[in-house]
Amino acid sequence: MTRPGTRKVGELRASRANTERTLAPGIHAATIELASKGAFRVRTTTGERVKASLGAGVDPSLVEECLKERRTVLVAPHPKGAIIVGALQVSASARREKLRLEARDIELCAGSRIVLRVGKSLVVIDEQGGIQMVGDGMTVKMAKAVRVRSANVELP
Repeated sequence: MTRPGTRKVGELRASRANTERTLAPGIHAATIELASKGAFRVRTTTGERVKASLGAGVDPSLVEECLKERRTVLVAPHPKGAIIVGALQVSASARREKLRLEARDIELCAGSRIVLRVGKSLVVIDEQGGIQMVGDGMTVKMAKAVRVRSANVELP
């Protein structure tokens, strides 16, 4: 027998489950408060706390970055709870002064062409196998012989 104003344990659990927040239709801005094994707790800009999961195609490293930097994410309602569908960029991207790639092999692939441009110098590699180099001058320094193999060599 329970006293008036008290609830049984089962009723308390059901009550807590019913207070689980669901989002209204649409896209909502939020910040990630907690992440654990692919599940997230986010707080919307209106103060609602909801459980969320990662949407299809969203890079987990993006969401991890948003959690660390307290960046705004975009969430949408889903039958299984909210899903994180992306992130909102609210400031200009930082421009790096230097980018260094280091690996045993580096491969750049393009469908049409690759263009390398520095100041007035230009190197263009196209899909037909043509390579064009444009600049004010060129210096070739080799420790051993330089071999030029071509069906035709033209010098002005």
